[in-house]
Parts: sequence; C-alpha cells; structure tokens
Amino acid sequence: YTDYGGYEGMEGGYDNSGVVVQDGNKDLESLVLESLTNLSGSGRGTLWQCNHCGKEDKDKSMLKRHVESHFNFKHSCPYCGKEYKSRPSLQCHVSTKHKE
Repeated sequence: YTDYGGYEGMEGGYDNSGVVVQDGNKDLESLVLESLTNLSGSGRGTLWQCNHCGKEDKDKSMLKRHVESHFNFKHSCPYCGKEYKSRPSLQCHVSTKHKE
C-alpha cells in the first residue's frame, strides 16, 4: 500500500459514497489502519491480519492495499474520469494512459 497522493485535479478528495467525508471523522488511511491486527505476539513472527476477511500477510503494506479493497471508495482519474477501486490501480492507469 503506497499513498501516491497529489494527483492533479483531485484536491477535493475521493468519492467515498458517504463512508468517509473530507472534513469528517475518518480518512481512508485511518479506516485501513483500524482494519489491521498485528499477530506478532502469537509466536508467528511479524504477521498482519485483515479484520474483514481474516487474510494474513507478513508484508503490512500489501495487506493495507488489500484492506482498502473492502471499502467502497472510488478513485477517479482526473484526466478521463475512469474509476478505480484502489489508488495504486489509478496510479498505474495515469502513468500508462496519460503520459506527458
């Protein structure tokens, strides 16, 4: 999970279907972090678990990216309006379809 942030034309925040509001209670990062459980104390090394489906991963950043898929966020391309469920997917689209 990488916060690519700073997309031109996206200063207003993400379309989040009312789950999270820009000036409100929680942002996407907060929701994602609250959805992870560190299982390191279970004698299994560093291991993270998704609180939504139970998926486990040693790589916290990859699990954070996975957890984001459980939320109904839409990330719209500022150039063509195409919507993606994750920020990395949007970043890939922008970098391949809208090269300068």
